[in-house]
Amino acid sequence: MEAEDGSFSFDFAEVYEEIVPNENLVYSIADGHKANITYCSDGDAMMVTEKFEAEKQNAIALQQQGWQANLVDFKRNAEENK
Repeated sequence: MEAEDGSFSFDFAEVYEEIVPNENLVYSIADGHKANITYCSDGDAMMVTEKFEAEKQNAIALQQQGWQANLVDFKRNAEENK
């Protein structure tokens, strides 16, 4: 993964442990911590909730910013590709 401005990057690998189409994804990241993404649709709207186990190397606030940026990008791409 890389910042849009190229200021930093890092390797990101994950193993999907549970896939329920249109409902849930659970995966482990290479360092062992997990994330869970839940999708809930209501007509034309969709709620996406992402929970993650914080790693110890970076501040929690920084990690939250990164995950939130991913969700914002996901929303933008979904709306552009309706």
